[in-house]
Amino acid sequence: MKNDSNKSSVILIVDDTPINLEVLYDFLGKAGFTVLIAEDGESAIARAKY
Repeated sequence: MKNDSNKSSVILIVDDTPINLEVLYDFLGKAGFTVLIAEDGESAIARAKY
């Protein structure tokens, strides 16, 4: 999954299960993505405006 074009890519993960957020955060971070997380729709909208 390593791809240099991912280095500047930002991904938003939305899930209400903390372990899912942790696993995806670690996996995608190691793949070179900047990872934002949110636990619900309201916080996801706020993070997406980042």
